[in-house]
Amino acid sequence: MHVVAQLIGYPRIGPNRELKWALERIWSGRLAADAFAERVDELRRTHLAEQREAIGSAVDDFFLYDEVLETALMLGVRPADLDGTSFDLLTALARGTAEREAWEMTKWFDTNYHYVVPELDHLPERLSPMSWREPLPDGDIIWPILGPYSFVRLSKHALLDATDLGRAVGAAMGAWVRSQSNGFRLQLDEPCLGMRLDPADEALRDAAYDALGEPGDGAHPLVTVQFGAASASTLHALGARGYSVQVPLERVVALRGTPGWNAQPEHVVAVMDGRSVWPDQFDPVRQALGGADDGRTLRLVPSTSLMFLPYTVEGEELTRGFQFAREKARTLATWAAALTGGPAPTTTEPPAAVWPAIGELQSRPPRPARRAAQADLDLPPYPTTTTGSLPQTGEVRHLRAQLDRGEINRATYDTGIATLITDSVAWQERMGLDVLVHGEFERTDM
Repeated sequence: MHVVAQLIGYPRIGPNRELKWALERIWSGRLAADAFAERVDELRRTHLAEQREAIGSAVDDFFLYDEVLETALMLGVRPADLDGTSFDLLTALARGTAEREAWEMTKWFDTNYHYVVPELDHLPERLSPMSWREPLPDGDIIWPILGPYSFVRLSKHALLDATDLGRAVGAAMGAWVRSQSNGFRLQLDEPCLGMRLDPADEALRDAAYDALGEPGDGAHPLVTVQFGAASASTLHALGARGYSVQVPLERVVALRGTPGWNAQPEHVVAVMDGRSVWPDQFDPVRQALGGADDGRTLRLVPSTSLMFLPYTVEGEELTRGFQFAREKARTLATWAAALTGGPAPTTTEPPAAVWPAIGELQSRPPRPARRAAQADLDLPPYPTTTTGSLPQTGEVRHLRAQLDRGEINRATYDTGIATLITDSVAWQERMGLDVLVHGEFERTDM
């Protein structure tokens, strides 16, 4: 059995938030464009080297801001009146300018991540990567992009037929892939294929992948389904076209021997939780995959990109048992080795949680008692509040920069933050708000 451990995404922010600081510096005018490009290239290569060290290969998911927005830019999607470099366009559409509002930003499925919603008024004709997304000439690289079906589903295109748009996006992606000679492996991220598809959705899927075309002579492209699970119809439809589709471990036993499973060029199985900071269990993986050898490559992947996790537990003061992105990647490599006769992996279990006995659990007091407990707050029937953080103003950032540069000591910094909190509470009182917030000015990163 040929088993390969592979990542489908990795935190690109860096262990010390290096990408964040580079973006903040160029947006504030403290970093020139050529210096920023050099820094991005350096961070990108470090991003790939970190993965190679951990697992032997790398996924080149080094998007500067957001995969959905940057896929749109690569497809030439932009307002007709907006011009400039690729990074200028990204900045304008993600952050807005003095002349125009940014595009809408909304939740990325059930995560706390957000994506920028592209707005299309014409069909894309070709795909052209930005400089920081050009594939690198390395044989162990997986190059991801948002797949054509999910691009249509996550975009605004009221004037365009969805199937026509999917066909155009698929054709543009396919033409570009076939023009490349770098030998990279294509990864199509299709989170929307994990949702329930009706006949119109399946027609869109099939039109997009028919236009995308055969994968060519290179390695079979991967289709990741990082939320939900692909249907049997999707597994068969895309597998028959030469695309290997991610499936969750818990579905392997039921899928084995079905047309969808048999249609897969390779088996891509999600064997660990890409969003959990706790260690995953290897025994279910061994039980489900131990007898799954049908002559095809078996790729072990996390359920999602590891970008939703902190970078590493190294340097943190934590109880034993946590696994962040770096630790998950290294563990995945040991699992692939164990399935092919290597040593059994070991897992450091977290301390067992101590819960009160069932008899000790108390239901909350009845509503009249709860209302009585709040009576001294003197709140109106419909109290007003801002619920949370207040803007991190230039004054807050200046204080933080002074502390970082050693221009002020911690006591002076704390006094400044306390003054900002006092001022914010005072103006909330003047505005007549009922429930006040302190603003969270002391938070250095949201």
